[in-house]
Amino acid sequence: MTKNNNLDCLIDYLVEKYSEIYKDKYLVEKYKLTIQPEEIIEQIDLFKNIKNQKSKNKRNKSNENKKKKEIRDFIKTIDSEEKLYEYYRLHLLKYYDKSRDKQESTAVLNEYSKEELKYLYSIIFKVPLKKSTKKADILWAIKSYFDNKARVDSMRL
Repeated sequence: MTKNNNLDCLIDYLVEKYSEIYKDKYLVEKYKLTIQPEEIIEQIDLFKNIKNQKSKNKRNKSNENKKKKEIRDFIKTIDSEEKLYEYYRLHLLKYYDKSRDKQESTAVLNEYSKEELKYLYSIIFKVPLKKSTKKADILWAIKSYFDNKARVDSMRL
């Protein structure tokens, strides 16, 4: 038996004993028992329903978190700096477009999970990021890398 089953059996046993005691008028008056056994059963059922709902919510939240951490397949196909640069130019550079308003820029950033941006970052820098790093900071590091690389390439000519 699990712990919850033992607890349920204990609660059922106590309710049963309380019901038996409640039938004796002398004990009801002596111990001033004012709660009906049916009320106790209702409260216990309500408590169990709330407890079950909370555990379901926790499971749903953990499943949602797992889904957020997955990296989409088309991002996993980016495995070199050249592919990342092409993808960056076509998709991620929109975040820094001055003609867009703040909501459009934020929408571009919200298209990507933090894990996906960390993956893209790791292609370039080969160093893991801190967990507290923000998505905008990761994107800024990628942008800075490609801007600086372009500047160095222009100086070589």
